Parts: sequence; structure tokens; C-alpha cells
Amino acid sequence: VVDYAREHNLQLVSLCTLGPSLEDVFLQITGQEIGTVRHEVQEAGGKRQEARGKRQEARGKRQEAGKRRGRR
Repeated sequence: VVDYAREHNLQLVSLCTLGPSLEDVFLQITGQEIGTVRHEVQEAGGKRQEARGKRQEARGKRQEAGKRRGRR
């Protein structure tokens, strides 16, 4: 761009360059695509939520069993 401006006697007012974002680098290194990354993140979130529900259910059962035995 700079060489073209010089060759054509043009004055550049400003020039900005952008490097790759962290997401760009991650996608390049892992070979993944944007759509698949989001899908996998949503899938992982669903699994975490499912596991949390199971833990809460187990905790509730333990508390209920303790109440039946006269403990709190």
C-alpha cells in the first residue's frame, strides 16, 4: 500500500494494521472452525448443567434420608 502510494504520488493520511486475534490463532492451531467451536462449547455447557442437576438430586436424597432417620 505504501509503495503504491509513493509510485502514484499519493499522500497517506493514516494507515492501520491488524494482527490476528486470539480466536484466529486458536482456530489456526486447532484446525477447528468457528461454528464447531461454539457447538462444542454449548455441548460442554449442557453436560456441566446435567452433572450439576445430578449432584443436586443426590444431595436432596441424602438430606431426605437423614430426616427420616431423625437427623438434620
